[in-house]
Amino acid sequence: TYVDGPKGQCLYRGYPVAELCAKCDFMEVAHLLLNGELPDRKDKRRFVEQIESEYMVHERFKDFFKVFRMNAHPMAIMVAATGSLSAYYHDNLDW
Repeated sequence: TYVDGPKGQCLYRGYPVAELCAKCDFMEVAHLLLNGELPDRKDKRRFVEQIESEYMVHERFKDFFKVFRMNAHPMAIMVAATGSLSAYYHDNLDW
């Protein structure tokens, strides 16, 4: 990552962040974040298939969100939800 505020430069892995925002979709940027490079078409297809195979969460996990107040801060909900996923998928943790 490279940031030069006075020059208006912000790079991630050598790519201008503004260009990533304008020209790449979410999955391409996720691939860059996780693998250090933008995917070609074949890599992107494999990556998307891998991510989509992990989309499903336990059915009871939906009940988790019912306990929060309607005006609860989204970040607090996300932190709690992320932590609780380890209770559902503890056997998949790579410790």
